[in-house]
Amino acid sequence: MTGHRHSIHPASAASVAIAKVITTPKGEKTCGWGTGFHYRDKDGNLWLITNWHVLTGRRPDDPGFLLQGYPSSPTGIDVAYLSRRPGGLLHIIRMELYSDGKPTWLQGRLDRGEDVAAIRVELPEDAITPCIQDFCSTFDETLQPGRDVVTIGFPFSQTCESPFPIWKSGMVAAEPDFQFRSQNQNLLDMPGAPGMSGAPVYVREPGYRQAMHAMELTTVLKFVGIYSGSSGQEELSRISLGRFLRCNYIDILVNGGGIIGDNPYPPQE
Repeated sequence: MTGHRHSIHPASAASVAIAKVITTPKGEKTCGWGTGFHYRDKDGNLWLITNWHVLTGRRPDDPGFLLQGYPSSPTGIDVAYLSRRPGGLLHIIRMELYSDGKPTWLQGRLDRGEDVAAIRVELPEDAITPCIQDFCSTFDETLQPGRDVVTIGFPFSQTCESPFPIWKSGMVAAEPDFQFRSQNQNLLDMPGAPGMSGAPVYVREPGYRQAMHAMELTTVLKFVGIYSGSSGQEELSRISLGRFLRCNYIDILVNGGGIIGDNPYPPQE
């Protein structure tokens, strides 16, 4: 990646690809990927936010079942960040998911449909890692059905030749007070796609920015939540629906309301 770095949209830099690492009899290997993004808590600490099912490879509604293609839960994740230095991506950063057999993440309530997890992180100084709060505000208005949204994630693996996420549009598919299966999640008219799980969801609104000596019309993003796809639920996949969790649950998670991470079927040593 060379030149024109000033043109990178901060929302593209905010989403990060997560490669999942599993342990096999022949050693470690990557198996699938997901998306994450950074969020800052009230004390200024930095967290990597993604789905619980991204870190465990298991269905959040029925953890006894692995997601398709996973022989076991991941033991770690590899994340590569855009660099301020010439050369594109930083070296891959390994984040272990277990310490002394215990998960290193905090999570939401799975029994309430809160398929979200947070890992406290400290990142290299030369990494380009904007947090959600650095470039957009939270959408705290009523979210009407039919409202257009955009999800920014990695349906394809990240490489030095293709380091940026994909912007995928969708639409709010249910009434704002509707909770799918009586859980804290809503529906998007957006098919689940491997790799997009854990991506941030934004509302797009018209706005203005300073350009030369005049104001020009542009698109403003407001953070609305985290995308979790269909996570193995065939009834959602059949009609191309995905799920998302509103952003207030993320705020609660990192500011003292999260619970200690749990995988009832952790990877074997």
